[in-house]
Amino acid sequence: MKKYAISLFIIILATADVSAIDTQEDAGKLFIELGQLDGKTFKSEGILKKSWLQIDEDNPNYVMQIGDRKYSITLDDGRGTSQLAKNCSKENMFKIDSNLGCPVSFEAEYDIELNSGSVTVKLIVWGVKFK
Repeated sequence: MKKYAISLFIIILATADVSAIDTQEDAGKLFIELGQLDGKTFKSEGILKKSWLQIDEDNPNYVMQIGDRKYSITLDDGRGTSQLAKNCSKENMFKIDSNLGCPVSFEAEYDIELNSGSVTVKLIVWGVKFK
């Protein structure tokens, strides 16, 4: 019985190691797929908001809410867009709130940064049309 228990333990341990390796490989594949999005462009609609954290109120930071995701963005659309965007409300730090911000349509490019096991997904946004 003791040999059976030891054998079962070794089988479970070996199986656990294999599943951990598969999970790591899956994560590696996701990093590769995300990296391939870098520089790709798309058109969409979303809600433009000022970021909750502002260091320089004269040069605000913005986020774009698309569905239930928020992205840090760089506005690349000239002074007119920046002036209109300054009138958008700040995001809620604790939850996604579709009632805050300015509904817009826009074009964007993914700006993906891969760094030692972490990924940052940002957007460069232009062609903003306020609704």
